Amino acid sequence: MSTWESLKVVAILNYTYGIDAAGLWQLDSLTYEITRGGRIRRIRRGDLLYATVRSDGSLALTLEGIKPLTTDNGFMDRYGVFVDEASEDEVKRGNSAFAGHIVRAGADIRPRMDVPVMNKRGSLIAVGMAVISGQSMMAFKKGVAVKVRDHMLPKNS
Repeated sequence: MSTWESLKVVAILNYTYGIDAAGLWQLDSLTYEITRGGRIRRIRRGDLLYATVRSDGSLALTLEGIKPLTTDNGFMDRYGVFVDEASEDEVKRGNSAFAGHIVRAGADIRPRMDVPVMNKRGSLIAVGMAVISGQSMMAFKKGVAVKVRDHMLPKNS
């Protein structure tokens, strides 16, 4: 049975990523925290936070929320950002991914889109908001490409 919240999440994910991204989330097991005004505030699976909803209605995905999407090769080809070994540890600690350290970026990445940041081996290390397009990430040699929001390691480790 589909709830209003599930239908809204399906629409947001599929609009943002242009594929059946919502199908990878197993919507039946998600719970929604709703504001008094009736808006979705947070999306969870059990104790795991999958996403928060920004004021513009877009989703701010967490590592747990983007993990299911990274299992789809089509998604990774279009939206994955892969960093070199020199910057891997810094990105794991929450520092931004810089264009000079991007070894591969999906061609469909648009600015302000949440993207997974992977190491060269294809392991998820962070999630953040793209500052520039995927094509620009590959063309530029300087500047921030992805502002990391959720990452694998604590800042001071």
